[in-house]
Amino acid sequence: QRSYQYTAQPLLAAWLDQTGVFKEAFGGRERSYRHAVAGAMMGAGEVILLPLDSLKVRAQTGTLPRGDSLVTTLLSDGIKGAWRGVWWTAARNVVGSLTFFGGASLMKEHVLGLEEHSQTTWYENMYASSIGSFTSVLIASPFDVVKTRLQRQMKQVVAADALRPSHTTIRTGMEIARDMWQTEGARAFFKGCIPRCCVVCPKLMFSYTMAQYLYPLLGLDKL
Repeated sequence: QRSYQYTAQPLLAAWLDQTGVFKEAFGGRERSYRHAVAGAMMGAGEVILLPLDSLKVRAQTGTLPRGDSLVTTLLSDGIKGAWRGVWWTAARNVVGSLTFFGGASLMKEHVLGLEEHSQTTWYENMYASSIGSFTSVLIASPFDVVKTRLQRQMKQVVAADALRPSHTTIRTGMEIARDMWQTEGARAFFKGCIPRCCVVCPKLMFSYTMAQYLYPLLGLDKL
């Protein structure tokens, strides 16, 4: 996932730079907006990893049948089950990646006053990515909470009596979001923010800083 993120995002940013659209719209301060849009595009493509993410969530929440292999679970769920919550995942990824890469770039340009991202030090990259990662987790939290609740659903067989056939009850993301708002309030959409920040933010900070260090070695420092 991180390899995909830090490989696709600078390449997309370079492609957007070649179009000239952002320079015409924002002038010399277009880099942050370009990196934000490139991050959003990369986040949208990240949904290809959704089946694996769904299995991870189900394993962590105890809804994955014990002893079932990866292939067995995917076959039993079917294509629809493997891609359950795809739109919520795409929204989470787009918003989170846009905020992370855009926020880090904005910090470099408007707070640290750096014209070239290749001039940043380890400390500056850590500082910029810390703000970007915290903001991205906070803003993407509502989508992530709904996505997680949607993915952890199991096919529950309900039989009222012997004369009635069994049926399955799977709620949609909008139904889950509406129930959360009515029964738990707005605070429910930000449940787990603190643990998620403690887990995700350090990983994003470290991987972003390492990527920024490796970009010059790979000839990507001008993107």
